[in-house]
Amino acid sequence: MSNNPNFLKGKEFYKAQKFNDAIAEFSIAISKEENPYIYYERAMAYVHNNNLKLALADLNVAAELQPENPFRFSSRAYIKDLAGDTLGAVEDYEKCIALDDTDAIAHNNLGILADKLGRKEKAKKLVKRADRLAAANEYLKNIDLVKTNQLNGVWIAVILKKVLSVPLYVRTGFSPYLFAKYQDQKY
Repeated sequence: MSNNPNFLKGKEFYKAQKFNDAIAEFSIAISKEENPYIYYERAMAYVHNNNLKLALADLNVAAELQPENPFRFSSRAYIKDLAGDTLGAVEDYEKCIALDDTDAIAHNNLGILADKLGRKEKAKKLVKRADRLAAANEYLKNIDLVKTNQLNGVWIAVILKKVLSVPLYVRTGFSPYLFAKYQDQKY
């Protein structure tokens, strides 16, 4: 993280959903120190301002500054997919998994992308692996990834529809296969 006062002020603006102000503060903080955490936070503010190109540029820098951190690749993968670069997103999730093969969420998200690309068998294997990893992880063992995808996906879909004018089906976290498989479960 960073104790840079501009970074901390930017985080406060971000929490208040004042994304232009957050970007300005993060930019000042970056001029004082090259820190992957600051680049990541500014990238997320850019996403909220519907500027995926600048968000990806910042996520690229964060990944260059911290190439051993799998989160740098999983966060960039998510934004790449959002920007329409599904193959680039697959590549980044694969890098994330190469760095941390126990990342259940990366396996899950890669499974969703495999399904999106029509790679049904690979998708099933990745989702099963994600379920096994989640069950073994103290933090994740009580989290149902499918439920989490559905709840977060619906929220993300509503935000995207409003902010980015993207159709609701883009980020629900469910392909027709996964939705059909889990639609009978009650949450």
